[in-house]
Amino acid sequence: PRGYGVAVETALRSATRPVVVTTDCDDTYPMDRLPDFLDAINDGYDVVSGDRLYYGADAMPTVNRLGNVGFALLASALLGERVHDVTTGMRAYRRRVIEGIEWTENTGLSAELLLRPLARGYRVRELPIDYAERAGETTLDPVTGGRDIARSILTVCLEERRRRLSG
Repeated sequence: PRGYGVAVETALRSATRPVVVTTDCDDTYPMDRLPDFLDAINDGYDVVSGDRLYYGADAMPTVNRLGNVGFALLASALLGERVHDVTTGMRAYRRRVIEGIEWTENTGLSAELLLRPLARGYRVRELPIDYAERAGETTLDPVTGGRDIARSILTVCLEERRRRLSG
């Protein structure tokens, strides 16, 4: 009841293994691709993120797909580095990345979980993945949720830019 970010951060901080994997429980993500994510971690990446938009994400509602493209463009412009899908829920992280950053966002936590590691020089890789039809209904309103995610992207990128300039 306290939001997406609170739930995900609680799960991430509760993990005890050296690699933490996240995915949404709505049947949209290809779980058979997890070995590819772990292979990339074993190859030295700190964060591996599923890029749902690479193959078109036809199962995603058009407004969501367009919003996600917009989020990626905004984040890319602010970071000065191309990112493709900032709100995917399918990722693998080295636990030290999770422990080494103070996470601040709620609705926009999925974006923050990609943007802060990128801004701090962690090795990040986006892997193209298929995106399937959602099981169940979403609770995120595309307008207010989209606004909150865009605000989170802006906040995180500006904070990281200030951090870089002051440090």
